[in-house]
Amino acid sequence: MLAAGYQELVFGSGTYNFANVNVPSKIQIIAQGRNTKFLKPSTASSGSHLLRFNGAVGTASALSADASAFSTAATVTDGTLFTIGDYILIRSNQYVSGTAGRKQQILRIIDKATNVLTFAEPLLEDYTTAASSEVCVLTPIIGAALHNVALEGLNATNKGGLIKALYAVDLMLDEVHGQYFSDQAAFAFGTCLNSTMQFCTAKDGVNMSTSGYVYWLVL
Repeated sequence: MLAAGYQELVFGSGTYNFANVNVPSKIQIIAQGRNTKFLKPSTASSGSHLLRFNGAVGTASALSADASAFSTAATVTDGTLFTIGDYILIRSNQYVSGTAGRKQQILRIIDKATNVLTFAEPLLEDYTTAASSEVCVLTPIIGAALHNVALEGLNATNKGGLIKALYAVDLMLDEVHGQYFSDQAAFAFGTCLNSTMQFCTAKDGVNMSTSGYVYWLVL
């Protein structure tokens, strides 16, 4: 039985052609057996995916003091942006290379005292004012799932990948089997929280690519 607010989207046996579908929160996509296939159309381009589980980053407030690894709190310049129960993204604005590769982590606020935010989990890294670190309002994709389906990309160059998850929470991929994912990873996870893959396979390329932290990703 589904929890309140969740919905199932069931696909019968057959082949379904689409690309770059943005899956919202609390949608459980279920295929009825391995004869169900999601196929990327020939018009797909580099950087495309079959399905995306991508949250959105909102307004940011700079840190007013350094926040150390293993701490469960951070002090921001404008605490009015945040509410207890919100998910946030804390990130550094110091990149490893160009505009790629910076520290960031999804957390949930469990308490707030003016500009001091307290989180349910500890920070995994140091976040400093010198690196222009900030806390952002985050609208993640929560509780989405994909079950028991074959995914097929295009056996050609510059045609993208299969699954992309960025800023997702409690995402589940279960018995998902992919092939032909061209210039992108089959299953690309970037900065997700409490997300799980089980009994998944990928052929003809890199099995999985991660950017940022994939926190509690179970393989």
